Amino acid sequence: MFQRCSGLLSINIPDSVHTIGKWPFEKCTSLQSVHLPAGIGTHSDVSKRILPEGLFNGCTSLTTVNVPDGVEIIGPLTFCNCASLESIELPETVTALGSNSFSATGLKTLILPDDVDKDKIDAKVNDGVLTIELPKRTPEEKEKATKVIEVK
Repeated sequence: MFQRCSGLLSINIPDSVHTIGKWPFEKCTSLQSVHLPAGIGTHSDVSKRILPEGLFNGCTSLTTVNVPDGVEIIGPLTFCNCASLESIELPETVTALGSNSFSATGLKTLILPDDVDKDKIDAKVNDGVLTIELPKRTPEEKEKATKVIEVK
């Protein structure tokens, strides 16, 4: 799509776009900011909303990107080699991170959704592919985990 387009600085993908193929912005080294539409990751042949493989791989100047609510899986290598990406907030709908989805980034902060049961995060390697599962707490578990401190 825009692979290796060194003149691309920012992109605002319109809300009418729901599907993007693999590796569309690979090595767009000047790309700094991206706005993804609310319905991104919707595929007719897949039941989960996924950010595609290699979406921003090698976008070394990328500092700002939103991951919209509804996205469930961050695909493999999605933000790989995004050296300037220091912080990202994942929506509560994210349940899994694909292999190397954040490798070789400048990430200092990865904000997990509030409803992730942080004690049950699971990582597995099968055939050289790392998959990280982010299990969600049920509403009852979330309510139970809430601590109330009364000050008199």
